[in-house]
Amino acid sequence: MLATLPVEILDNLAACITSPIDIAAFALTSKTLAAVASPRHTRLRSIVCSRYALCVWQLLATNASLARNVRSLTICGRSSCQVLVPTPCMKCAPGCTHGYAYVGEEYESLDVTRQAERVMIAALKNLSNLVLFDWKAPTSNKVVAHSEPDKQDIWSSLATITSLNVIAISEWDRCPVWGSQLFTLSHLTVFDYTTEMCINSSTPPDCTRLVTMLKDRCPGLEELYLRFESDFHSGVGFAPPDLGESLFTARWSHLMAVGLKRVASTPAAVLSFLAAHPSLRRVHVDEWFGCRPLPDDFEEFDWHAPVALRLVLPSGVLPNLETLHCIPGHATDIIQSILSSQATGGAGVTLAISVDLSIRYDDTLDEFISVTKELPPNMTVSNRADVEVAERSRKRWQARQRLEMPHRH
Repeated sequence: MLATLPVEILDNLAACITSPIDIAAFALTSKTLAAVASPRHTRLRSIVCSRYALCVWQLLATNASLARNVRSLTICGRSSCQVLVPTPCMKCAPGCTHGYAYVGEEYESLDVTRQAERVMIAALKNLSNLVLFDWKAPTSNKVVAHSEPDKQDIWSSLATITSLNVIAISEWDRCPVWGSQLFTLSHLTVFDYTTEMCINSSTPPDCTRLVTMLKDRCPGLEELYLRFESDFHSGVGFAPPDLGESLFTARWSHLMAVGLKRVASTPAAVLSFLAAHPSLRRVHVDEWFGCRPLPDDFEEFDWHAPVALRLVLPSGVLPNLETLHCIPGHATDIIQSILSSQATGGAGVTLAISVDLSIRYDDTLDEFISVTKELPPNMTVSNRADVEVAERSRKRWQARQRLEMPHRH
């Protein structure tokens, strides 16, 4: 009965199926449905390619009925991932490598780059059902930071897609998207951004537009990941953005995961943020999450003193936490808060704990080990062996320090 329907209706039905398993089951029902589903739906749902893949962009820019079937698009470097393109739908010349054949000067040619990027901008406007966009190209990403004379860039194209709710960006060549139209996006549920824009900078980046987008345009945010990378241990040599009075005042009722790297905030801001988000299930942060107040002149920051301060958390904070990664001191504070809640009758969820051991000779390790010696069955420390090794190393270092101290007379 289903197979007797017009092909157009069957194609629209297949377009409504989101699960790859369900698409496969749909295609296996009959030869007619198989012809409808493959390759239009089986090979177009997820595309992984280089930004130089002109053949892919030409297909999507000129065929909107095919482009609407794309749900996930990943732009990667020439050798950073496995290419996945809808070859049966494309009319490529023999030997076409889908943008992976450029080498030397030809690969970096501005003409080649801009030609592919202009078609890419047009193609993105046809991806009307796109859900996920992931930019992880390690090469010079001119298309991200540069717009055409009409102010069109990939972000202005993506902003027209109402179904898009997952954005992941990795900028490894210090070519930030700050000047683009990225911050016009809205209704995101997942925002994952990694950048090296802060390396060797004594001035923190202005995150006003970023925070405004997340707070005002993404009320349904469920996962937030911000990573400001640095070449230096503990951030020495760059000023991290202080978002305690901006981002940490945001409230997202469905927030389940947060991952922050070198995003500064005071303990008071952290406490307010955690208390306002009981739905959090996964927390992955570093020593800047609850740090000392940053000075106006960052070059005066005292790197010899511990960056992080302790968190004084009331009982019952983070009742749904399932995964925790942070420095030992903060892990101790959060564990004690959760244990206090369970002692007074709070429900205990399964919690996997790992601690950040990047800070050498952390004085809070001993307390963390003591607190986690007798955890309830629902709590585990995944890197306990590494913690014990780090603690023994710290004690040996302290012993050497005592021996090297000059004798006082």
